[in-house]
Amino acid sequence: MKHYDCHCHVFNFLTIGWRAVIQSLDGIAALKPETKLKAVSEKETAKERKRLLTNIKQYVRVARTLKASSRRLAIRLDNHYKRNGNFGKDVALFPLMFDGDHLLKASDVGAALDVLRFIEKTKSDFDAEQRSISAMADATGLELELAGNLKELKAHFAELESLNTRRGKERRQDGFARQLEELREIKNMRRFRNRVFPFLGVDPRRPDIKQYLRQVGKGKFFAGVKIYAPNGFSPTDPVLYGPDSVFEFCSKNNIPVIAHASYGGFATPVMRVDVNGYVMSPNSNTPVEHKGAYHFKSGLANGFKVMVKERARALNHPLIWRKALEKYCNLILVMGHFGNGSDEWKQEIAGLMNDFPNVYTDISCMSEKEELTAVKTFMDNDHVVRDKVLYGSDFFLEAFFNPSFKAYVDSIRNVLDSKLLKKISTENPAAFRRLWY
Repeated sequence: MKHYDCHCHVFNFLTIGWRAVIQSLDGIAALKPETKLKAVSEKETAKERKRLLTNIKQYVRVARTLKASSRRLAIRLDNHYKRNGNFGKDVALFPLMFDGDHLLKASDVGAALDVLRFIEKTKSDFDAEQRSISAMADATGLELELAGNLKELKAHFAELESLNTRRGKERRQDGFARQLEELREIKNMRRFRNRVFPFLGVDPRRPDIKQYLRQVGKGKFFAGVKIYAPNGFSPTDPVLYGPDSVFEFCSKNNIPVIAHASYGGFATPVMRVDVNGYVMSPNSNTPVEHKGAYHFKSGLANGFKVMVKERARALNHPLIWRKALEKYCNLILVMGHFGNGSDEWKQEIAGLMNDFPNVYTDISCMSEKEELTAVKTFMDNDHVVRDKVLYGSDFFLEAFFNPSFKAYVDSIRNVLDSKLLKKISTENPAAFRRLWY
């Protein structure tokens, strides 16, 4: 029986652009309650130091990964599955694009400067952290290991910046175009032929995005489309929703749509976006129509998670997606991440799966026991949900939250057990795929 990874990524630093990558720095700076790193020379418990080291190691792992080619990342993911006894040797992969070029408006000079200031501040914190450890004559092995990892992390980010600078001088090509090239290379490899199904990243602000729909559908390069609304648009933007729209095309041609539907992840850091479509009312759970400038209250200075959640709620709430489904009731839609981070969102997504025949969800990037237990409860108590949960790894973004890929898979298996893991990675994806392939 074929196994599926229905939600994974093989993009890298050059294919999603520096704007998406540097936001991850906020996660490093926010490891402490004061949202910045303290000097290790201050009195801290061994447990806190160990936690800090664990997190820095994870970011080192991510930084190393960002420098790899998409081809190498696909091979690395495939090798993970070949070594893991929970999966077959030839797992089908659904690599999803991410249009990072529109995450931060190049024309928004103020937002760009805020991000650049944030990078410099974080680097300065790293320098102070490492110097304080190096100056300690009685530094423990744990502290010295932390200093070494901080040094490596700084070196990785310096190299990433260098890569971006060289790319700008050598070749005027955005990350979106480069992703297409690298995905084609993977798709043409004998190793992956007939088991790699890319999904086109669709951002309605890309002027020629609908032209790419000619490459989407059964027997074509792209199996479906990926929507990431917190980047700065509504799922009901006219390019996506309405006459001659992306969703109309997908609905008529049985083309699947995978949507980011977590209460976390990435989001545009700008304080103002132009939105055309439904947004969630700030004062109630009611989608309202909006056209023109939309102003956010929080930014990077308020903390990464706070910033993301405000944009997720305003632009990507499941009730906004319900509006899209009421117009295209047969749309094949996967609400990715099963509302990870919000019980309300889980309930709403479960309602969508019960109310619309072709709505699914996935558990990509879920490794917390509490979140997975909630998924299991839904599956145990609702037979519709039980048959509509798909397995996804969110590789390599899961590396932000787990020490290794094996640890990520084990966290799922330990809660859902091997029988349920097999169901969501074989039976349910096979039924989902029959809708469109």
